[in-house]
Formats: sequence, C-alpha cells, structure tokens
Amino acid sequence: MNTVVQKILTAGKINKGKAKSQFFINVAVMLGFGLFIIWVLFLYPKTFIEIKLVLLLLFSPGLILTPFIYKRILSICGYDPYQKNNSTYNTVIISAVYFLITVPIGNIIVTIFLFINYFFAQSEIQIVSIKPYHAGESNSRVTYTTYSHIEIEWDDIEKRINVGRKRVESISDKMIKVKISKGLLGYYIIRGYRFENLK
Repeated sequence: MNTVVQKILTAGKINKGKAKSQFFINVAVMLGFGLFIIWVLFLYPKTFIEIKLVLLLLFSPGLILTPFIYKRILSICGYDPYQKNNSTYNTVIISAVYFLITVPIGNIIVTIFLFINYFFAQSEIQIVSIKPYHAGESNSRVTYTTYSHIEIEWDDIEKRINVGRKRVESISDKMIKVKISKGLLGYYIIRGYRFENLK
C-alpha cells in the first residue's frame, strides 16, 4: 500500500521544495503525534466527554484549512498541486495535505481543550456511586501485559476505566465510587475511584 502511494506521489514531484520549511512541517507533525499520545493516554481517559466532540475538534481544522493552504504546502514540499486527468493523484495529494494539517493542528486543539478543562477544574470534589455495566480484560501492546478494565456510564457518557491487574471476578459484582470535579469547560474529571461491595 505504501509503495503504491509513493509511486503516485513521486509522479507529482516537480522540485525539491523548500528544505527549511519542510523541516518545520516535519517538526509540527512529530509534535502532533506527541500531543496525540498525551491526550489519548492521560487527558481523555480522565474526562467525561463524548468522543464525538473530541473527533470534531481533531478533524474539523483540517477540513476548514485544507482548501485555503494546500497549494502553499504542496509548493513547499515540491509537488504539483493538480494533474489533469489524474484523479487518483489529485485525491492522494489532497489527502496527504489534509493529514499534514490535521496531525499537528487538530491534536494541538484537542490537547489544549482537554488540558484547560482538566488543569483549571474546580477544587470541589463530588463522589458518585456507579455500577459498572461491563468488566473485562485487555492486552497492552506497549507493555505486553494483561490488565483489567470496567465500563461505566455517567451523565449519559460511557467511559472505560483501566484498573490495573485486578481479577475481573473481583470487580465485576462491585460498585465503584468515583471522585469527580467539574472541569473549567464543564466536562467532569475523574480524580480517583475505589470499589465497594454491593449493599
């Protein structure tokens, strides 16, 4: 698949482009991937927020900006912005530009949004009791270990909480008491939790 895309893109390469500007684009993309890891692993799991909103914040900037700046980015990278009678190339090149815009800008917006909501949340803590509707196990591709998780629903938002290496049987029939505080932007933050037996 990558070879096919490379052949398509090679056909549109017209010059070397601007090396310094390409360096900054590459740095921006790497920064975007770094921020993606941060919000996926640390901010989103602790925030009661609809994934649809997060995805809207992630993908919308690219959709808005691509039509206005794709020619500029292609010029920097040394690619032909349009080839007559070559719809495959035109589709791939626009998709590549959308990717180059979305990865840094989309992830910056999502990270800032979740960061502001999390770190400027109210100090007042509430405790809510929730009965998990599912408990299961997952395998980590990073650490190659198995960990348990529960799935809960609160405020009409579903959330998966990873609970470490607890046995599923030991948590599947328990209530979970979750410490939450209201984020600056109105989305509740998980501050901690503990399991309790059903009464």
